Amino acid sequence: VVNQCLFSVFLWSVDTSIGPMQTITSGSSYYETMHWNPTTGIALKITTTPDGLYNAAPTLIWGYAINPSEKSVYYSLSDAFGNPFVGQSVSLSSNPDGACPNISYPSERSTTKVCQDIYDLVITLC
Repeated sequence: VVNQCLFSVFLWSVDTSIGPMQTITSGSSYYETMHWNPTTGIALKITTTPDGLYNAAPTLIWGYAINPSEKSVYYSLSDAFGNPFVGQSVSLSSNPDGACPNISYPSERSTTKVCQDIYDLVITLC
């Protein structure tokens, strides 16, 4: 997650449990190795308020699920309780660029894409 916004954002990694809050300050990044959970997919939940996950603040949700037998990853961007980045650009791309389909948010909200190999995916905020 690359934060190009002029403000900090707050991220929780969620699968069968909720990970600790990560603060991503303006101009910094957060990296997490993509991983497979046999019970559920993975959701990176991003808000613009420190307690946003717990008080129904607008939340950007980057969801993904790895299919180990296909060696592919399914991913999408959606939101809960509204768009926390109104008036800002949000995009999801792959590294190397072009290896997987990009997503522009909010125009492609809740559109699931698939990458036929497991590459790094990068979400750029603002």
